[in-house]
Amino acid sequence: MVIRKWLPAILLLCTVGFLAMTKRTLGPVADSLEGAWSLSYGGQDFAMLFEDGYCMFTQYNLKEKKFGLTAGGPFTTEGGKIRIKTEFNSANKLEVGKMQEYGYKLSGNELTTTLEGFELKWKRVDTGEKHLAGNWRIVKRKQGEEISDIPLRPRRTLKLLTATRFQWAAINVETGEFSGTGAVLILLRMVSIRNRLSFFPGIVHG
Repeated sequence: MVIRKWLPAILLLCTVGFLAMTKRTLGPVADSLEGAWSLSYGGQDFAMLFEDGYCMFTQYNLKEKKFGLTAGGPFTTEGGKIRIKTEFNSANKLEVGKMQEYGYKLSGNELTTTLEGFELKWKRVDTGEKHLAGNWRIVKRKQGEEISDIPLRPRRTLKLLTATRFQWAAINVETGEFSGTGAVLILLRMVSIRNRLSFFPGIVHG
């Protein structure tokens, strides 16, 4: 399904009007992992985005249009290990705040991740090299004629963009509350934006 001008609508989500945004970097950037990765396994689809030191992982079924789960947080790499501090987990909020560690190995455009001896092989989708690529947070909203700041709080909405993938997540990093997520395959051409929906489980308002 093709949804035209979907990205601007998402940028306005959960606000009354205009949203100003700023880019932030969380921790060291691992250039070799930057971008989007995907795989299909056991009848399920998986996507993993690395950008600006932040990672988002999602399981879904594109054919059946079913959302499985999503999780993510700031990441670092060292000694062949990916370490992710979980800031959200749609399946289990008790995982928030915990550190996840995976073995990894890069070979060209293939990424192999290992957890407790179980390997998964991912294919690179893009390298995350675009002007808008990064980790973004909503920082302003317009109500009527007034524009007000949205300070950094535990409850926040993040938007992670690579060269061709975009995912947002509304989360609370203290309570583990997960309010919603969505993702698209994006194609940017100057002022024209076209998007193909990958998964959108909807929003649960807290």
